[in-house]
This record gives sequence, C-alpha cells and structure tokens, in this order.
Amino acid sequence: MNSEEFSGDLLVIDYTEYHKRHPEEKVPSDGVHFTTQPDNRLGTFCILNPNKLPFEAINLETNPQLVTDEHGQPVKQCECICRAQREEGKRWVLLLELKYCAERNIPENMQNAFKKLEECHEFLDRQRFFSDNPYRIYWAISHPEHDTVEPFENFINDQDRVLGLNEKGIKLLYCNVIRILTTEYLDKAEMPHRYQSTQP
Repeated sequence: MNSEEFSGDLLVIDYTEYHKRHPEEKVPSDGVHFTTQPDNRLGTFCILNPNKLPFEAINLETNPQLVTDEHGQPVKQCECICRAQREEGKRWVLLLELKYCAERNIPENMQNAFKKLEECHEFLDRQRFFSDNPYRIYWAISHPEHDTVEPFENFINDQDRVLGLNEKGIKLLYCNVIRILTTEYLDKAEMPHRYQSTQP
C-alpha cells in the first residue's frame, strides 16, 4: 500500500473532469491529487492541521488493490482515506468523496457520493481494514466548487440510512474543510483565505 505522510495542512483536488474538459492544459494529475498549494482553476477539499499532528493519506486511485474484490473486480470507492498516526488508543479515520458538478446536480451527486462511501466502507470493513486500531470513523462528502451551507439531510433520500450511521459510530460530514482537533477528533471548519479559489 502506498500512502503519503503529512504533519501540516493538506489539500485534496480531483482533476478527472477538468482534465477531460481541458486536455490541452497541464495539470499535476489526471485524477486525485494531494498537495499543499491551491490551484485557482479548481476548488479543493482542505484538511487543516493547526497542531501539526501526523497523519497519512491513501489515494485509492493509486491503490486499487485495497478496493478490489476476490474476483479481481473493483468495488465502488471514494477518492481517498486519511487517518491519524498513533501508537495506541482510538484514532480518527476519514473516508472522503469529492463531487465537482453544477449546483443543480448536487442532490443527485449527493446520493451517488453516499452510496460510494457506504459500499467502500462496507468492503474495507469486511477486509478488516479497520481492525488494526480502534477508530473514530468519519465520512465526508464535498462539493469543492460550492458552499456547503445546505444541510446534507436535504439531499439524502433515505434518512434511515443516515441514522444507521450513528448507530455504527460513523459521523457523516458535508463540508469542504475539516480541522484535525486531536488524534481522535475531527470537525468542520471554514476555508482559510489562503486556500480559497479565485475561480469565477
């Protein structure tokens, strides 16, 4: 498994659709990319780490073996997994799904994002990915090019599924920015000016 380690802020950008629309432009990746510098062409998901706590980020596009079933078939997957580095005790783990789309398509994309997170988490759980440590599990759905002011409950059709997450100890966040509070806890945050996109 290839993962990257960070102890500062992290920006996650998905260039997939942008690269398709602008094949002549040079981009750092034709898919998901981890960086510490914003790209004014695209919105970003931001992980703020004010206390410089170490964590790792796993790009599932470049680690397909993590999300391939016993028949060699890929399962539905989110963009990446991030998790705190800690020797012992509970630590946070974040499954992230990014959606770049027109505002009118947010409700439909929210359903697709929720399903990807759900199926990816269930598969990883069956593979005992979460068995090495006790985890506080977070799912995040992000629309990096839009403010996420609308309560996500308005976009998820099946409220029983959302409530079921709480029973499993999973916290669902609809946001473009999270802050690492401790090795165990994350929370939503505001986008710092230095990371705000200047796209029209």
